[in-house]
Amino acid sequence: CVFNDMKLPRQGSCPSPAYADRTRLIATALRAHHPAMTTTPKFDYEALSDDQLADLLLTEGDRLPRAAVDEFLHRGERAAPILLGINDENATWEAESPGFWAPVHALYILAAMRPPGALDVIVRAMRKAAARDIDWITDSSRHIFATFGTEAIASLIHIVRDGAESDHLRN
Repeated sequence: CVFNDMKLPRQGSCPSPAYADRTRLIATALRAHHPAMTTTPKFDYEALSDDQLADLLLTEGDRLPRAAVDEFLHRGERAAPILLGINDENATWEAESPGFWAPVHALYILAAMRPPGALDVIVRAMRKAAARDIDWITDSSRHIFATFGTEAIASLIHIVRDGAESDHLRN
C-alpha cells in the first residue's frame, strides 16, 4: 500500500482513500497559505561569534551544516586559530560523539582554508588520527595533503622515510 509517497508495510495499515484525499487537500492548502512549511528557515551563521561558530563543531556531530563550514571559510584566517587549537588539543581527540567530530571537521576546514601554520598542525592531527584509527581522516590523508601542493612535499618525505610513522600515513 502506498500513502503520501510512502510504502506502508501491511495491507491493514493503509488509510482509506477518503482519508488520503483529505490529507492531501489539507497539506496543499497549508503549503499555499504558509510557504514556510515547505522550506527550511535559513540560519544566519554570520551572526554567530567565532566561539559560537566553533561550538557547532562540538555539538553538531556528523551533521555539521555546510553553511557553517562555508562561514568558517568566509572568516578565513580570523577563524584559523580556533580550528588549529581544536586539532592540537588532545582532549578533543578523546571526546565521545558529537564532540568526536570536532577535530575531523576542523581538519578538513583547515585543509580547505590553508592558513599559515596549518600544515604542521595537520601532520600532527594525522598522526593522532592514525593512532586512534580514525579512518574519516586517514582514508583521505592523500587528498588532504594534496590541498597544500608543493608546500607539503618536505613533510611527506619525512613521513615516508620515518619507519616509525603509521602505515596509514606512509602509504
